[in-house]
Amino acid sequence: GSTHPTTVSYVNEQARTLLDLGKNVDAERIQKDCLSSCRAALGDSHPETLICMTHLAGLLRAQNKLSDAEPFAREVLAGWRVLEAKEKVQRNTLTSINILAELLHAQQKDKEALPLCREVHKGFVAALGPDHPITLSASENLAGVLQSLGYKSEAEGIAKEFKLEERRAQMQSMKQQRATQLPGAPPPMPPALTPLHGSGTIECPIEEVSDE
Repeated sequence: GSTHPTTVSYVNEQARTLLDLGKNVDAERIQKDCLSSCRAALGDSHPETLICMTHLAGLLRAQNKLSDAEPFAREVLAGWRVLEAKEKVQRNTLTSINILAELLHAQQKDKEALPLCREVHKGFVAALGPDHPITLSASENLAGVLQSLGYKSEAEGIAKEFKLEERRAQMQSMKQQRATQLPGAPPPMPPALTPLHGSGTIECPIEEVSDE
């Protein structure tokens, strides 16, 4: 059926393909149709409905339609907060917080993004530990928003505690290695992460978190 998890996943892949082909209107149409089917058959707060809604928010975000994506991201977060209220590891809630924080940051709503970044960072540290890649990504996001708001000292403290400068150097080294391995590859790109003395940046949304 149109609300089966496999179908929802397939629709998302199809929509992404259409987006890559420049068929934005068609991509949005099939993703919105999928969401409408999920809402009608399963209800607004069913997990599959929330997953489909997350896909739609991501599709809109990919087109830089930030204000259109934001309400869906908020609804997804509200839904997962209720569904996972009693869960020890609220992985979908944390992921949804991260997505909303990124959208807010992209719209220069850093004051609103900051408490969300703090919450998701604290949650990932507790759930995954301080050295997990997802935790480090959340650390980068928090430091970036703090820097954007002028909280330089706290941002530098986060960077030092979680050794973010070392992580940046490692990522840059990996990029350079990949570039030299490819025949005719272009020169290595500059670091993707903005240094702490520059303007803050936030990383892409996390699509899935494993608590295994």
